[in-house]
Amino acid sequence: MRRAALSVLACLFLAVSAVPAGAVPKTIAVVDFAFNPKGVSVAQGTTVNWQNTGTRAHTATQDAGFFNTGNIAAGTTSAGKVLTAAGGYPYHCTIHPSMVGSVKVPVKVAPTSGTTATVFTVTVATMAAPSGFVYDVQQKVGTGSWTAWRTGVTTASVTFQAITAGTYSFRSTLRKVSTGAKTKPSPARMVTVS
Repeated sequence: MRRAALSVLACLFLAVSAVPAGAVPKTIAVVDFAFNPKGVSVAQGTTVNWQNTGTRAHTATQDAGFFNTGNIAAGTTSAGKVLTAAGGYPYHCTIHPSMVGSVKVPVKVAPTSGTTATVFTVTVATMAAPSGFVYDVQQKVGTGSWTAWRTGVTTASVTFQAITAGTYSFRSTLRKVSTGAKTKPSPARMVTVS
């Protein structure tokens, strides 16, 4: 019951946001016993569809419950899922669990280079987090380890100003507060500070 409620809330969250201008929908083919391509990277706010080109019904169900297409009959296309938040979204077919795929949504950083006087913006989503959800942002300095940088973020972006020159990388996850369910980390983006 909890997983179903999480799925419904997450689907509503992912679907209600506005799609950014120029965002081109991404269609993933569902062939019998495989997603093609198996892994894709899309911009924040992109609508992802699954088109069943096989002969059997399949699903595309996100592993942590953030989306579920329900059964996609042969010859049909799922309702689109708008992925507004940065993160890694591994998914599987509930009918054929060996079928797995992944959609990755990177954070955005602007500008990508500057000085210690530059204020960088790290955009983690196309919208503020809805009630019950937060964004957790990690940072890596140079070739160091990933560390928690901003947790429980509810705004669509955060700012960063470096004290010293170097390279700084950022990645993010979407988390449901009540259950702790979260996406995998997003692909990272880096800024260079001189």
